[in-house]
Amino acid sequence: MSFVFRDRILGAERESITSLAVPGQWVLEASGDVWHNREPARTLDYLLPDGRQGWSVQDDETRRVGRFDPALLPSERDIARILDIGKELTNHLEQPSAWDGLTQVSPVMRNLDERARLQRLERDIERGLGPLKHVCKRPRLHLHSEQERVPTARARRIPSQATSYLAAHSEDWEVRTVRGVRPKRLLATVTEDLWDIYENRVAVRLVDHLLRDVSRRIAEVREVWRLYDRALQELSTRAEGTHWRQQRLFRLWGRQLEDAEQGSRIAQETLDTLEQLRRELLGLRDSRLYGAIPVRAQVPGTLRRTNILLNDPHYREVARLWRRRERAAQDRKLSPTEQLERQREFHVAFEAFGVLLTCRALKDFGFVPRDGEVPRRGRPPLRLSADNGRILEFEWQQGGDWVLREHGNNTWLRFVSMPASPGTQGSPEAIARLIDLAGPPAAAGAPSTRKSMRRASSRPNASGAPGGEQLVLLYLGQGEDERISPAQQHQLNRLGFERGRSEPDAYGLLPISAADLGSEERVARALRWWLTGSLLQRYAPRIPGPRALLDPLSEHARRYLEREGEGVLRMVRAPRAEERTWREFLQGLSLPAGTGRSGPPSRQEVEELTRVLAEGTRFFEQLLCCPVCPREAQDLQRLGADCYRIQCPGCEARWGVESCGSCGERIPFLWASGGRLETLQRGPGWLDRFFGRDVLASPCWGEQSKGFICPGCRACPNEGKDSRQCQRCRG
Repeated sequence: MSFVFRDRILGAERESITSLAVPGQWVLEASGDVWHNREPARTLDYLLPDGRQGWSVQDDETRRVGRFDPALLPSERDIARILDIGKELTNHLEQPSAWDGLTQVSPVMRNLDERARLQRLERDIERGLGPLKHVCKRPRLHLHSEQERVPTARARRIPSQATSYLAAHSEDWEVRTVRGVRPKRLLATVTEDLWDIYENRVAVRLVDHLLRDVSRRIAEVREVWRLYDRALQELSTRAEGTHWRQQRLFRLWGRQLEDAEQGSRIAQETLDTLEQLRRELLGLRDSRLYGAIPVRAQVPGTLRRTNILLNDPHYREVARLWRRRERAAQDRKLSPTEQLERQREFHVAFEAFGVLLTCRALKDFGFVPRDGEVPRRGRPPLRLSADNGRILEFEWQQGGDWVLREHGNNTWLRFVSMPASPGTQGSPEAIARLIDLAGPPAAAGAPSTRKSMRRASSRPNASGAPGGEQLVLLYLGQGEDERISPAQQHQLNRLGFERGRSEPDAYGLLPISAADLGSEERVARALRWWLTGSLLQRYAPRIPGPRALLDPLSEHARRYLEREGEGVLRMVRAPRAEERTWREFLQGLSLPAGTGRSGPPSRQEVEELTRVLAEGTRFFEQLLCCPVCPREAQDLQRLGADCYRIQCPGCEARWGVESCGSCGERIPFLWASGGRLETLQRGPGWLDRFFGRDVLASPCWGEQSKGFICPGCRACPNEGKDSRQCQRCRG
């Protein structure tokens, strides 16, 4: 074989695909002369749809064909928005030391004010709609005459050959009389109005084209209006959510939403005008002319110069509107090569869009690269460091995934971008297919090669427990979509551990879009769970060493060190500055050296133990740094052997680890104050609306409760408590 298909989720390699393909799921690995959609294939490329929503791959010996799920293919409007941002990102990703420029790129769709206004073509439609109405109601017709046999009562115009025809056709005689023949049917000239002429075809097909253009613009302006409306809701004093989340959204909107109220008003006025145009165009479909022209009667793009189109004033305006729409080139057909290249650019741009959201979130968390470098696809990992000493490696792999790793953290976070858009048609079957991809490994498909088996051995622990890979799938969609049922909305917007009690383990599945202001917050929430959640669960740091040193050290530092076992101590709180005298204490020890003698410990033992104690101190420096403000807390409150709570003295946020009452698993939590939870509307996406990134384990849905749902057994702390029972517990 010269080509194989690789599943980007599981890493499984296959020689064929039997089901409907999902955009972004498969990568084509080709070698030699391979043709992808009748074009030369690249060595490593996405499996891309052609103009007929299918795909084909062929080499000298084998040909594979298939189709994409049409309900998951993105709309042209979504493609154009991502491509606009992708062009801007390409300039930064190709330049050295462009980290600041890259992270300042806004992930919101471009030219909102321009999109909200009436376009030139729409003003032309307003001016040309009157003549188009006149043509549809009072069209020019041609007289069509032909000779046919009709009953004698209907004969009006009789041609000269009617007598000889009647004499030769006795079947048309009614009766013979003395005076001659009384005819039953006569050959007559019948005239009819001919509606289906070229000029009328132009008018009818123009109605169809304009209706499609106006409907497309209505959908675009409605999204812009919703974006402005969402901004106004967040700017109002009655907005849901914490003020920390609101401040981040203000910074995000700053450049493009300078005057949200005016933009919303303009978008609403444009929407009203377009809706009126759409109603009038739909009314023209009920005209007699529209019904008289066959649906299959099409008109080429370039009009012919006929007498009616040149001389009739109404038809002349119709022809002028046709040409203006043609110059707008909204329906220009792309060649197969152009179609393939556009889809390739879109897939790469959507991938870069996900990297942009990740980089912006990492910058907000305090991680910056040395020398301002940016991640590049297929290059060595980028090293990012924070002021608190944490170091990450950002690797943008050649296959399109990007992976984050941290020293001391035995889990790694992997993002996979999939430009599938379940909200384009809102098909429940297609949405369920996308959800199944993020479901249990058995539902997504079994590996088929040794390489995929090695990849499958590191599948994520859906509960978020340390160990293995945590996977997040990013698809093209919005957090709240009225075309999708609430149950499926919840499944389409959650991390791996945020699932119902009766639901199986799953990967993370998050929507991102240039038309959704919460995209960056969702990606940052996934990063927060991996970064902060793993940090909280590493409490308390272990201090291994020789017993001869640990025994006197535990007595010397009993305020913050506890015994755990043979040769291991636990650092249970942060040592103060005056308590960090390990080196002097260890160097002053006198240990038995044999034959009745005593002496100091070896230098190597002291250095190693000092290093481990310093790492434990740095851990507490990171742990006590508030994830929200950030500001340093003084100390933690222990709630048990491995559970604790920390409160920020500035923003009063609380974070730590508590124990699940059902399974005993440790639950990392974060509670950011400053919002009104009692006014929150529960439902899909409520975590994004209230907390944004400032949350770890999912809080209970109850009105007054602040308990957290266990990511392991999924039990709610208020389950079974009638006075505080939440909607989730009731099912």
